[in-house]
Amino acid sequence: MTLACPMSLSKFPFDEHNCSISIGSYGHTVDRIDYSWVVYKSKTPVIVADNALHAGMNLVNVFTHETTAHLNTGEYKSIVGTLLLQRNPYSYKVSLFVPNILLGVLLGLSFLVSHRAPHARMLLLAVLVSLVIGQNYLALRNVPILPYRTCLDCWSYSMAAFCVLAVIGFAISTSVAQFKDCDMEEKLDSPRKLWKDPGTKTDLIFGSLYLVSFIIFQIAFWAMTLA
Repeated sequence: MTLACPMSLSKFPFDEHNCSISIGSYGHTVDRIDYSWVVYKSKTPVIVADNALHAGMNLVNVFTHETTAHLNTGEYKSIVGTLLLQRNPYSYKVSLFVPNILLGVLLGLSFLVSHRAPHARMLLLAVLVSLVIGQNYLALRNVPILPYRTCLDCWSYSMAAFCVLAVIGFAISTSVAQFKDCDMEEKLDSPRKLWKDPGTKTDLIFGSLYLVSFIIFQIAFWAMTLA
């Protein structure tokens, strides 16, 4: 027999699925056919072969029970077996989530690079953004096309938004720094006076906004995903 199991991949790659199979007969009453689960040498009446599951799925548990339908023509018994399947997200954690978190933190720390070195900061942003986009592209390429969004889509779009935020912060701080007074360098003779530099102020504001937003996103994403 070939059976189908409807799955919702909205929490991919942290999705779990309950796949059930019901065996019974409505042509013979319980007096003629009495279905029941029998446990042999194994601890469960349902034995799943090692090569029966998809490479990315784990069998968490097997549930079995019996049901009886009471109809006008008599009682009809059936047995139901349910497989609890859980996807193993280890590969996504190692190849996508952990590297993205580290790169996201580095994007936030890039605001500490002085706006007086725009070329170095631009190169750093280009490398970090390219790595984030590349990692998410490779991850999404292996996801089946679905009519709805998944957790992986939410993660990828959010990381792209953080990349855009970092680039916008760099552009604004560089633009603001160009309008500083001509004698600003003479005024910045002490580290305490760096607060008077509009470019530095902009970097601190955008850097703080970025890091706070990134931390809130991480807490919200993992709380909803692992709930």
